[in-house]
Amino acid sequence: MTFRRTRVSRRTFQTTVAAAVAGQTLLAETEAAGFRLNYMLASCMYGYTPLPEIVPEIARTGATSLDIWPKVHGNQREQLTAMGETAFVNLLKQHRVRLGCITQYKLGPFGLADE
Repeated sequence: MTFRRTRVSRRTFQTTVAAAVAGQTLLAETEAAGFRLNYMLASCMYGYTPLPEIVPEIARTGATSLDIWPKVHGNQREQLTAMGETAFVNLLKQHRVRLGCITQYKLGPFGLADE
């Protein structure tokens, strides 16, 4: 096995080190200020798995909310309708999760009023 040596100029090295130090400093400052990203778990990642099995997994992924998808990518939107809004809200409260959004590509941006 042959390794090829690559020369790195002093300027490239210094720029790379400065960027790494600045990135770490910025990260430390934002964490100290309480900044934290909020993640959503897309239900389509679970296919046609029932909602009562998906919702407990949300916290384990580090997410705080759920993105509900309809058929064909999953069927959790249809499950939500079948179980009723009250039962769905209770399921979310039980696991301390929020509904982040309902993805509905077929409705388009102006057909979401009923959702």
